[in-house]
Amino acid sequence: MRKLEGSFDDIAIIGMAGRFPEADTLQIFWDNILSRRDSIRKLPQSRLAELQPIIGSIPSLKLKAGYLEQVTFFEPEIFKISQEEASYLDPQHRLLLELVEEAILDSGYNPEKLTDKSVGVFNAASRNNYSKQAYSGSPMAFISGISSSGAGRIAYKYDFHGPVLTIDTACSSALVALYSACQNLWLGECELAIVGGVEIILHLTDDSQEDGLTLISNSQQIRSFDKAADGTVTGEGGGIVLLKLFNKAIEDRDNIHAIIKGIAVNNDGARSNGIISPSSRGQAEVIKKAVRNAGIDPLTISYFEANGMGTKLGDPVEIEGLQLAFSEFGYQKQVIPLGSVKPNIGHLNSAAGMASLLKTILALKNQTIPPMINYLEANPLINFADSPCFVNTKSQYWKSQSVRRAGISSVGMTGTNGYVILEETARRTSPIGLSQTDQSLTVHTIILSARTEKSLKLMAAELQTYLQNNSELEIKDIAYTLNVGRRNYPNKVVVSAKNREELITKLSQIVVGDRLITEIKPIELRPIFIFPDIEDFQIGQTEQLAKENPLYAYHLDRIKDQITNEAEKMAGKRLEYFCGLSALVETLKIYSLKPQAVLGFGSGDILADLVMDECTEKEALTRLCSHRSEAIDIPLDKVREIFENILKADFNTFYIIFPTSRLAELCARVLTGKKAESLILSEGFGTFDSELTRLIKNGLQIDWDKVYQGQQPYRVSLPTYAFDRKSYLARPERFYTPEVQKPDSD
Repeated sequence: MRKLEGSFDDIAIIGMAGRFPEADTLQIFWDNILSRRDSIRKLPQSRLAELQPIIGSIPSLKLKAGYLEQVTFFEPEIFKISQEEASYLDPQHRLLLELVEEAILDSGYNPEKLTDKSVGVFNAASRNNYSKQAYSGSPMAFISGISSSGAGRIAYKYDFHGPVLTIDTACSSALVALYSACQNLWLGECELAIVGGVEIILHLTDDSQEDGLTLISNSQQIRSFDKAADGTVTGEGGGIVLLKLFNKAIEDRDNIHAIIKGIAVNNDGARSNGIISPSSRGQAEVIKKAVRNAGIDPLTISYFEANGMGTKLGDPVEIEGLQLAFSEFGYQKQVIPLGSVKPNIGHLNSAAGMASLLKTILALKNQTIPPMINYLEANPLINFADSPCFVNTKSQYWKSQSVRRAGISSVGMTGTNGYVILEETARRTSPIGLSQTDQSLTVHTIILSARTEKSLKLMAAELQTYLQNNSELEIKDIAYTLNVGRRNYPNKVVVSAKNREELITKLSQIVVGDRLITEIKPIELRPIFIFPDIEDFQIGQTEQLAKENPLYAYHLDRIKDQITNEAEKMAGKRLEYFCGLSALVETLKIYSLKPQAVLGFGSGDILADLVMDECTEKEALTRLCSHRSEAIDIPLDKVREIFENILKADFNTFYIIFPTSRLAELCARVLTGKKAESLILSEGFGTFDSELTRLIKNGLQIDWDKVYQGQQPYRVSLPTYAFDRKSYLARPERFYTPEVQKPDSD
């Protein structure tokens, strides 16, 4: 167990997903921030029409907010949820499930491979108002109405066995959930941690402006730290991050978005003027605690993502707390850029800290300090002139004397404060693979799959655009992530490509094509391996395949090393014959093509006996060395008779390994029109990967983890899943008018 004092072990953020007003993806979210977009707006008519069955008609609604759209839309089949259950499921929980799926996929892991793992879930609680408005006596509606069911449903649907906690500290809930997740990782209670929260308000009225606490902005804008600041505005959305101990993430070759260096949580206690009033001393204390825990030079923090509530009294208290902490560290005046995401999207209550976290991660990844909007002149109660911070209103390159680090603050209504220190991750270099083959010649088989054809086509389009905009990605990492890190659905696109550019071209053909491959059903292959006589073996094929396929090259080199002594007695052709065929058998097995029977012509009998464990490798080599080689003319009728008998024995797949062109053509003629699959590796009969692609299209299921074992590619962040959603609403027995929704106070 780690020490509970001193420098904290680093934690890696390996996956992330978010949905915010006018931003269905994190890339759009970042683009909106850079373009200074204010997504606080009137309730869209489409949203009003969507919710009309459960909230009735609203004659006029002037109150603005950071609204999402299509909040009732969902694809329950992905999560094995019935349509009836989906209709009773709180839209917040629907969004949670989708974001968890996207974050796991973003990390490059297949969610199905994480079942039965020690994965913790730490969810920032949100208010539930759906089950009240869609009132029903259904048990499903009751469960959906419990705030803790959001985290519990994630664990149930993904079969996670780690700690599952629901955190509610009001506006600081998300960062407190992050703190709890880090503690559980350090204590070894879980090996992966899912952290996040969402906020969706299904019923808003203009009466919300008559808040006695004067938290709601009359101008309907959040003007953090500004002279004209008059309150906050509600926002919707949320995010999820996936965490792992940094050293383990490096070992597993994960994609790391950012590093958590230190994190701390405290409470103001009685140091404020009231239970809902903030304390500058409390906020200063949590900052200093996080810096101590991080074990870093505090002067290396070069950006601060503030809480930025936008209230006349809350903002000055926050800046005073910053000044108390950072002046003690020795910062000069006005050297740290300051920003807040709330003016862009509104105050997301329990999910607010997640919006701040994701914005800062994106800033680190893009090495850019983003602008804060709605700021013209400082609040007169804030003395920025003597503060280490200044409000950053223009996008600028993130300069840093050393590694880039940022601090993020979140403040809760009843005094619970959170502070986290993030660090950028280093750019990594290309790894050394299984062999030293020319990577430009390697062909990669790549699979995209989805539940529906519509989703599949959208995914192909999104991936094409993403690859065009991210030229640093390497094809081997792309292939690895898509093959190993995605669910397996019946609708598939299977392509082979040597490089990123070729993959983009093939994806573009899929996007503009009229039809995709659909409903690929797994088939039970009953393969027979057919080994030609050495006289029917085509020299040079093994060398060519080794250039194209690193897995085959690895097994070829390994087998050659194993038979060094015996190989001295063998001529060049015999050595290539034995090693080449043996290596291919091992490669095919890893691609889930294990022989159930073998057939050998001439010296091929020796290889057949070896594969079926009827002789040792040494015995096979001895027999091959003494074998008298002579040309065997196999008539077409004889081949046809042999193959007919094989088919009668219920074998349906023929793998003819490295035959001459003559034998390959003979076998192909016999198999034409038969209900059988074949893989013929010979000149003019397609490459290994093209033949493999064809077999996958015809139902071959591959365990890709075995294929990539030892190759050491990286997981990379790629577009995740394109949901094919429909609207699901419960049929209320009666309409229920909820109490007015009010954002929490900081």
